[in-house]
Amino acid sequence: MAKLFISGVPGTGKTTVAEHLAQHFGYRHIDMEADSFKARRELARDPGAFLSNLAAVKDVVISWGFSPYIDRPGVDELLAGGYRMV
Repeated sequence: MAKLFISGVPGTGKTTVAEHLAQHFGYRHIDMEADSFKARRELARDPGAFLSNLAAVKDVVISWGFSPYIDRPGVDELLAGGYRMV
């Protein structure tokens, strides 16, 4: 079971790598910036529910070019939930 969290500055290939993992290795890709940051808002609103919804998924990769000052609580929740930041 792999829980990966890819972060970095814009244009570094976060989404490209995450989509590759999804297409070729069966990961479920969560793009925190897609749909006007829908997943980011869900994580901020209820971190427990966000993580619970992904708990049964074998391999997950989250891509997110977060703002460290605004989004740090969400990042901490992902790390506490067992996601490995790369």
